[in-house]
Amino acid sequence: MRQHKTERKGGIIMAGVTTRLRRLFTPEFLSRRVLAYGYALLASAGSWLAVLASMLLIRTWLLHNAWITVANADAFSIGTAYCFIFGQLLFSPGQFVIARFVADELYAQRADRLLPGACGWLTVQAGASSLLWAGYMLLQRPPLALGLVLGAGLLAANALFTLQLLVQQTGKRNTGIWWLAGGCGLAVLAAGICASQHWWLPGTHGVTVTLLGIMVTGLVIADLGTLSTLLHHLPLGRRMDWWAWREHFRRHPALAAGGLGYALGLWGSNILYWATAGTVVSGAFWTNRIYDTSTFWAYLIIAPIYPLLFLAVQTRFYPYYRKVLSQVNNGGRLGTITRSQDRLHRVLRAEIGHIFRTQAMLTVAVLLVLWVVTAADPLFSLETSILEVTIVGACLNSFVLVALLMQLYLDDRRGAALTGIVFGAATLLATALLSPLGLPYYGFGLVAGALCGITVGLPRLFWYSERFAQRLFLAPGLG
Repeated sequence: MRQHKTERKGGIIMAGVTTRLRRLFTPEFLSRRVLAYGYALLASAGSWLAVLASMLLIRTWLLHNAWITVANADAFSIGTAYCFIFGQLLFSPGQFVIARFVADELYAQRADRLLPGACGWLTVQAGASSLLWAGYMLLQRPPLALGLVLGAGLLAANALFTLQLLVQQTGKRNTGIWWLAGGCGLAVLAAGICASQHWWLPGTHGVTVTLLGIMVTGLVIADLGTLSTLLHHLPLGRRMDWWAWREHFRRHPALAAGGLGYALGLWGSNILYWATAGTVVSGAFWTNRIYDTSTFWAYLIIAPIYPLLFLAVQTRFYPYYRKVLSQVNNGGRLGTITRSQDRLHRVLRAEIGHIFRTQAMLTVAVLLVLWVVTAADPLFSLETSILEVTIVGACLNSFVLVALLMQLYLDDRRGAALTGIVFGAATLLATALLSPLGLPYYGFGLVAGALCGITVGLPRLFWYSERFAQRLFLAPGLG
């Protein structure tokens, strides 16, 4: 029963968010609904949007400056993307495990173990980042200054993932987002001042090193601010066990596999195209301009999936979920539990159908606009076709993400692992097989991998939700 109560505690943590959203939806005014969707977007994707917005602003500012070359702007964008892509790949095996560790410790009223545990996990992540950076320096041999600032950026981005996760799980979600937005805003301001005054470090790569250094400084500010929030919010006790989270890796290896599999599916195609058909920018970064640009815009188009899922879970699905858990924990009648479980399953199917239809309609609308705009210009036919395929792949990828997150919400760890592994493996395999065929097949690996992930993940999710109460009864305790 301890596991059931742990999941119930996870619902209680979310209850404050649910109440706030319901207040925004009542009364039924358009302005209130806009506020609700804005709050959901901020809470679910605020960190990602803050980083993307700052990158776009800095790049736009640079390209309007006659003293800055396109190569400098490209090197800045690619270097920043490197920090976040590889930081996420390093963080992905622990993403869901650490989230489960935090939830379990909070329920067990051992919040004083969280900060020491975070120190231990950050130490491991720093070591992994350093090893990856050392391998990169040995293989790529970039200019020393550029390599050093890139290593600092990898450490800062990797730490940011952990700190943002902790601050979200402990109920201070928006505080971490505001710190990140503030750090990115200062970076944009500093980059604009340097561009207008021509303040750059000396050397061939002085502009790129200066810009990346500014962005890394903004990330460090966000890290320190988020850490200060955790220090203020979490108690410091006598339990100074830095490695308490290791037991969760032993108990829940499926969570680690699911996180790593999804991250590989998300970025595996880009890395394979860098290795097989990439070009080097500033002597430091491998990139495939066409595919990287396409994935950037495609992933931006699926931003609505985050608030849609957030709202569906917090305002419509959660009451049924909590009701089933309460009846199981409090010894409800079997018939009552079964009826509540059936309602939960129907609501889940309805909400996922609504999310999928909304995102699919948005994707189709974007594709139609893209087709109309570029139909008269044959010079961009190949680039446009790659972008269109990548947009479809990103849309399907968002469906995989919805299935994976809902499996985790229902504590279907094996289902989440299966979905993530199939998505990652299929994407890597399909991309590797299609890559030798050239540009016309770019993006089809992501489409194939996402289709495989949906084919496996969605039926498993519905199968599990139909048996949710039975799985609760049969689930082992936490020990």
